Amino acid sequence: MKNNLASSETKRRVNIIWAVDPFDHQKTLLESAASLIQGLTQETRDEGVEPVYILNVQVPSAPFLIPPSLVTDLQVLGQKALAPVLKKIGNPHFLPLKVLHCPALTTKGRIDGLLHYAKKWGIQTLVVGTHARKGIKRWVLGSFAESLVTHSDLPVFLINPSWNHRLNFKNFLFPTDFSRQSEEAFSKVIDLAKTLKSRIIIYHKFQYELTPELGSIIEAYPTFEKAFQEERVEKLKKIQEWTTRARGQGVSAKPLFSSRLEGRQPGSDSKRAIKNENSIEDEIILYADHYNAVIAMASQSGSGSASILGSTARKVIRSSVHPVLMIHPKNRGSYKIKH
Repeated sequence: MKNNLASSETKRRVNIIWAVDPFDHQKTLLESAASLIQGLTQETRDEGVEPVYILNVQVPSAPFLIPPSLVTDLQVLGQKALAPVLKKIGNPHFLPLKVLHCPALTTKGRIDGLLHYAKKWGIQTLVVGTHARKGIKRWVLGSFAESLVTHSDLPVFLINPSWNHRLNFKNFLFPTDFSRQSEEAFSKVIDLAKTLKSRIIIYHKFQYELTPELGSIIEAYPTFEKAFQEERVEKLKKIQEWTTRARGQGVSAKPLFSSRLEGRQPGSDSKRAIKNENSIEDEIILYADHYNAVIAMASQSGSGSASILGSTARKVIRSSVHPVLMIHPKNRGSYKIKH
């Protein structure tokens, strides 16, 4: 029996876990996630995708054993619920649904259970849907998905049910602040883009936010304007270096540089600064829409956010209908989908 088990584990080829609730009434969410996985795996031959349903049944302060029959029944019912979605996309890479019992009292505990299971099998990528809303009902990232992004050191794809499935992985939009964390994430995006034959669009917004007082000083002392322009040139040089780096590894790359000196006084000469009234997250989403791109970024910024989701990343996740790939800097290994 042990030999048969070892043999089955050896044959198991799973690279992606889809954290899914097959009983979710929002079927568009299931279809969006399945469609993204289809695009992610269409370039591979033996890629395995395992849908995983996290069963959270527990009684606080009391021992409670889940009967095996319940897990089996949920597995059968869940697979039946997923069948129409999987049939629609026609992807042969999906394994049967796995019901993972995590008797934890907190979301963090359930996240830990999923990550432990993922690492046990050497999973490289996680996919999770979000229950998002647009417009007046501005969509809010579910606590499970946000916690997963915050605590996972594996790359996480987040899918919005409003996504229109036009994605073909031809473009990755990579916003960067040129921090160490972002540079680590960039290395993994290069690996992924090389595998999928995608282009990386490297985006950076350089801006200063000035109070009226500082704006007046800049008007009176050109030295401050000169310092702004010098730093702007340095950032331009940096984005060109990253573009060259990607191209040197056989990946098509395009730089997108936006700069703005905010807080200028009316009537000031602003010809040397690109006029752009959009916030960083707004520009990211606009460019993602223009290029029909997956947004890929580090889950942490370079401003000391060692244990929390970066503010820009959080805003992008909560506002974008495009798929977002979040990469934790702690995941230092190369990110390549196996062929």
